[in-house]
Amino acid sequence: MLQNGPGRATLFIPNVTAKHSGQYICTAKHLNITQTIHANITVRFPPKILNGSECVRQSEVLTCVCISEGVPLPTIKWPLLENHAEYSVLTTVINHTVNSRVSFSVTAHSNTTVMCVSNSETGEANRNLTVTRGQGSHSEPSAALLPVAVVSVIVNVIFIICIVFLWNSRKKLKPDQEDRTYMSMQKKDRSPEYDVIAHRSSDVIAQRPN
Repeated sequence: MLQNGPGRATLFIPNVTAKHSGQYICTAKHLNITQTIHANITVRFPPKILNGSECVRQSEVLTCVCISEGVPLPTIKWPLLENHAEYSVLTTVINHTVNSRVSFSVTAHSNTTVMCVSNSETGEANRNLTVTRGQGSHSEPSAALLPVAVVSVIVNVIFIICIVFLWNSRKKLKPDQEDRTYMSMQKKDRSPEYDVIAHRSSDVIAQRPN
């Protein structure tokens, strides 16, 4: 917004942000005289913690993200890490925004809030991040029962295989197999020669004297 007055002009920028930093040119002209002045402006503002900062717990691992903006660029600290010997921190910077991600192991009775502190030479900001449970934390009972389920499936498969094997073995033994075995020991078709011999033998027995 430019405000003009007698012999003066004022540039007013509402809601200034870091994007307004840069070089500004002021040009004054009177009759045939022109004068130009360049001014480099750096917008400075204290850090603030942005939305999206949160903590999520997956099983026994807690992961927290803190996003902060400020000029000059702020630094992020996690006071809770002073009580932990092992942890990992990943920090990324985009323009005037810092994203800090920390992960560490926690116990079942750990605090439900984690503090994020962002500070620079222009000021300090902090926020308590509420810990929420991720979807993976509800799968612990299922993971514990997984070996039992696998064993149960294996037992059922073996039982089914045994049933199929016995059924196939029974089908190979036909119901009339015993009858055919018995009949194979007898002479099915009696030839006429056999009848003659049997008839003559009976005649001999009939003629034997008493």
